[in-house]
Amino acid sequence: AQRRVSFVNQVSHELKTPLTNIRMYAELLEESLDDGDEASRGRVQVIVEESRRLSRLIANVLSFARQGRGKLSVRPLPGVVDDVVAQVIDQFRPALASRGVEVAFAPGAPGTVRVDADALGQILGNLLGNIEKYAAGGGHAGIATRREGDTTIVEVADRGPGLGGGTENSPG
Repeated sequence: AQRRVSFVNQVSHELKTPLTNIRMYAELLEESLDDGDEASRGRVQVIVEESRRLSRLIANVLSFARQGRGKLSVRPLPGVVDDVVAQVIDQFRPALASRGVEVAFAPGAPGTVRVDADALGQILGNLLGNIEKYAAGGGHAGIATRREGDTTIVEVADRGPGLGGGTENSPG
């Protein structure tokens, strides 16, 4: 099991560099396209979004490998939770929109706090990725942030089927 984790970790690291280059060149190509070339723009957007999705999957695998080695740690630095959430939503918005999912964000944590932006981004990415994956025929996802004393709260809700088939899920 340890060798498998090590192998997956090495492969994931090796995939990061070419994937970063693919995404970078796709984004450059997207910027250089004429506004009237919607078909090409749409194709390039798929490349960009799928490369972002692969980057998130690789980050998840690397995180799992660190956890398996007992090296998973949180590195809080000064940051703004609302900025982190907005950035993750921006990354997912095109993919969610293509599935007919509208994302609403109610920012309520604009101040600087100590936060591990990478960990928060990965958690939100996993939640939004699940919404993207399981959204059948559109829907709504809502994210809200707020401060309560020394605690910052991030709430994520959707109106998907969830595990119990209910009408609203709040993973928290």
